[in-house]
Amino acid sequence: SSSATDGEQASQHPLPSDDPRYAPVPAPNAGASVAQWRTAIEHNQIVLERMDTDLTNAELQLEYGQSSWKVLAQTIETLELRAAAGLTATNRRVHGINQQRKAAHLATLNSETEQRTAWLDHILHVRSIRQRLRDAASAKRARVDG
Repeated sequence: SSSATDGEQASQHPLPSDDPRYAPVPAPNAGASVAQWRTAIEHNQIVLERMDTDLTNAELQLEYGQSSWKVLAQTIETLELRAAAGLTATNRRVHGINQQRKAAHLATLNSETEQRTAWLDHILHVRSIRQRLRDAASAKRARVDG
């Protein structure tokens, strides 16, 4: 039966008292610094969290069996692959949109630059005409006066 196999597998794992990962850090000496006490407390909190997580996992494994965990892991892996593929596709679409926006922006800038250049050419042409008119008026006055 599957549950007998699962129970046998659960019993093969070392007990927390036998596993060096669960060894608590002894309290520092009486003259230890605050930092040494914090380090010991943090380590022991990590050990307790690990023990709590492992206990929860063992209880769930006994309740639902080893195969349900494998199915869950496979489902999560499948979902992760789908999400990664979706993210890649979304990133490609965003890149394409950004490229289109950049091209439109550059086209607008080029158009504005061309319009400014044409405007400046127009202003220079008007100034040139005005200068020629002033020069012609000055030449006419010089002929009349001279």
